[in-house]
Amino acid sequence: MSDEERRALERQAARGDEDASSRLLVERLRRGAVTLDGLELAARLGDRAAALVAPPKRAGLSADFRARHAERFAKVHEHALAFMENGWKPEETSSVLGALAALAGHEELAERIFALDHVTCNSCDTVFRALG
Repeated sequence: MSDEERRALERQAARGDEDASSRLLVERLRRGAVTLDGLELAARLGDRAAALVAPPKRAGLSADFRARHAERFAKVHEHALAFMENGWKPEETSSVLGALAALAGHEELAERIFALDHVTCNSCDTVFRALG
């Protein structure tokens, strides 16, 4: 894509043309300026142009993962409305964020977040524990 074509697309995108925005993203992906994972994350966060280029995929969670974390998910489910209305305690953060990652289909990320249980924060001495 020439500089002139890119600038024309940028002007169209600035005026709200989603097709131009998505074509710019495809060009950035081709050049290596953005990654497919980054575009999928942007799509999950509501970027419509990114969703046209890289629609988010929802992966199913493995049976092993569901079994190992069933109790944690039950607790998060039990408290979900309260979390939405009142927030959660700092020590519940890893369970809540891990559950959200799992809900989004990111089993590997959820595992890494869950591994933060029983970790002490360097700045505030909060101990992140499993919800339960």
